[in-house]
Amino acid sequence: MGSLKLLLVSVVLASAAPCQGVKEFDALLLPGVEKRLASERAADVAWGGYLAQRYRLRGAARPLVQALSVWQKQYGLKARFVRLHLADALVGIRAHVPGEQMEILLRDPLTRSCAFAILANDPLVNREALIELAMSRAPHGDMARSAAGRLLVAKKMASQKFGRHILDHLDYHLAVTVTDGASDDNQWNSAVGLGGTPPKEIEAPEGFPPLVRLTLMRSGHDEDTVRLLVPDRFGDSPVVLTREEGVTYKRYQLTAGGKQAADSSWAYAKLVGRIARVDLGSFESQTVQFDNAENYLKTITAARDERRAKLKKIVQRMRRDGWLAKDGPGVEVPLEIGIDDQRGDKSVPLPVLPDSAKGGAGNDR
Repeated sequence: MGSLKLLLVSVVLASAAPCQGVKEFDALLLPGVEKRLASERAADVAWGGYLAQRYRLRGAARPLVQALSVWQKQYGLKARFVRLHLADALVGIRAHVPGEQMEILLRDPLTRSCAFAILANDPLVNREALIELAMSRAPHGDMARSAAGRLLVAKKMASQKFGRHILDHLDYHLAVTVTDGASDDNQWNSAVGLGGTPPKEIEAPEGFPPLVRLTLMRSGHDEDTVRLLVPDRFGDSPVVLTREEGVTYKRYQLTAGGKQAADSSWAYAKLVGRIARVDLGSFESQTVQFDNAENYLKTITAARDERRAKLKKIVQRMRRDGWLAKDGPGVEVPLEIGIDDQRGDKSVPLPVLPDSAKGGAGNDR
């Protein structure tokens, strides 16, 4: 029945659009959409969101937010799909959503990408919410959290709280491979297959509009791109929002994984590198040719000092640009050095690194 009503509405709009302006066009559809959004039936509200998104009804912003306020208190899969269609419409018309409604959208993996897109519509207004999102607990590799941090950096919206958070969770590693020209280059790899029964496909509930899926991706522009959310300012791929319609969901896509307090150290290394305009990876490697203990220790110490100097420069630039307090205490960024002895002849033991040749990145003061 919902599809038939949509078809009838489309026919009316097709005949009315050529002879009416945009405001008249919206006014023709808006009363019916508002009625659906105020309904107590989940399917009606979902159709209201779907139509508001499809025809970009900016006049529906308030009833959409009001409906979200009602349906944020509802439980079950139908309620989650209702919120998905409401959030999809709010993204489409670039509406502002109050913080209490944003919280439920951010918690649900179905609507998390939509929530970030809504915040990204006006990053200056939503600055504090973006900072909280960038520092939130989330599953490893969560794109919304990562994108929030990248947007803050891309827009130069410095936050001392987030700057400190980045450095507190930055693990900087130097992996040193020691060779002697007679190393045994044994290589290995493994592949793990995932078997088992495919997860059950979950379709739109009866009477609902087609399900949609909005996804944050690091990608270029293509026909599936709905909106550019984080511009490419550092030679990386931008963050875009893609939208698919008529999809199904697998059960695992409806649940969030275990939450971690921070993003990956690699992601934070990329962020501080962008802030300070320094090429930094959280895991760097270097090969050292061993000939004698003295030269070996000199090489390791020089490698350590080079990276400590890089980290010191990063901290100084973060202070300069407002990501750390200019007059705050010194910052110590840990630097871990790992030694992988790949020498063919190990009759001479590697000398133990003294404390002066390993450990922290040094105080920036």
